[in-house]
Amino acid sequence: MTDDTNNTDNIFSGDMDPEIADLFGMEDSGDPSFDLLFSKPEDKPSENDNTQNFTDRFPSIELFYNAQPGTFFKDKSFYQKALSGEGDSSKRFHSVLSSFLNAENPKDRSAMRSRLITAYWELAENISKKIHEELADPKKMTLRFGAVLPNLISAETRELLAKVIDGDSYGEPVHYFDEWLYKIATGAVTPSTTDEVKPAKLKSSQNIRPQIDKFQGQQQSLISLILRKQQTLADYEGLLTERVKSVPINQNHPEFPELRATYSAENRKAFFDI
Repeated sequence: MTDDTNNTDNIFSGDMDPEIADLFGMEDSGDPSFDLLFSKPEDKPSENDNTQNFTDRFPSIELFYNAQPGTFFKDKSFYQKALSGEGDSSKRFHSVLSSFLNAENPKDRSAMRSRLITAYWELAENISKKIHEELADPKKMTLRFGAVLPNLISAETRELLAKVIDGDSYGEPVHYFDEWLYKIATGAVTPSTTDEVKPAKLKSSQNIRPQIDKFQGQQQSLISLILRKQQTLADYEGLLTERVKSVPINQNHPEFPELRATYSAENRKAFFDI
């Protein structure tokens, strides 16, 4: 077990109300009241809502959900895996969430809600920095649906989220939050005007993909150059081998047969070439 995991496990220690503690495990004791935990005034529809129906531009969708739900919400370590390796942001989120769940006064709960939202986005930001990696399902669900702690979500909603199709079989430019971050990070798409990208990390006039293409072209050019140099070297090595074979004297002295002859012009030329 890594140090990050050990540090994350430590945040689950300490005294806690048994009913609250049950929420951090996977043993359901009845669905928690979602409205009590995260309720807020209902948004009134805007009178200037000019949303148009663009469904006629998309292909007909025949399958909306997978027949069988995924099993990741059944993982008893889902919450721990979602927070594991995220450093101080995971500790802060766990602390604020625990305080929120333990708060009995509605005013205290309301005040803690804003802190919890901020803590979640700090956690999400930290996970997003690893978006180019293969994220574990708990981290992916945390970014995609805000599903950090499954027991805060009703069983019906968990099953619904677990059936959501993971992938874009239609090839349409509609992405989940984590998918969009991945495409932006890898340069597969250009950041839109609403994407807040830090200039120090990624300028509006550049992204990773053009740099990768450029470096791949440079790499191929260098490989071709090295191949030519290696072929030249191989030619010289072959020539050197032939010349070395020409150095030894293979004839005896014409007047003194027991002695070898002196170096001939061919032998001396071989020395010169070497």
